[in-house]
Amino acid sequence: MNRRRFLAGGGALLVAASAHSARADIAQTANARVIVDNDFAGDPDGLVALAHQLASPAAKTVLVTSSALDEGLAQAGGLAPGATAALGRDLAQDLMTTMKQAGSCPTISGSETFGLDGARENAAAKAIVAEAMKADDLPLYLACGG
Repeated sequence: MNRRRFLAGGGALLVAASAHSARADIAQTANARVIVDNDFAGDPDGLVALAHQLASPAAKTVLVTSSALDEGLAQAGGLAPGATAALGRDLAQDLMTTMKQAGSCPTISGSETFGLDGARENAAAKAIVAEAMKADDLPLYLACGG
């Protein structure tokens, strides 16, 4: 677990450092809203992708949601099945804190189960729908990984 955080944090710091080295005289404004969903408790590539998204001034990250890992994958990784969406949310929040973006957008865990019942009744699904219903001139994109 600590190794995952170390690897993800290192990758995120590299992305954040490269974002700060961009030319300051090229003004960029967000031209889209983005919701990022991933199984952040799995491989660290999702956290690196999230760091890249958060560092991009061309899109405004408005919501981060965390999905559950398949039970078999969770067990193979030494994680407790049924708690990986919440763990992924915590890892995403840790990353956002490291990048000095804590609280920049809601970070919500999704269902810990698979299937339609879990998909309909969870805070992440409701937050995605609420964001999609907002009146905003910027288009909304849902970026899913996993």
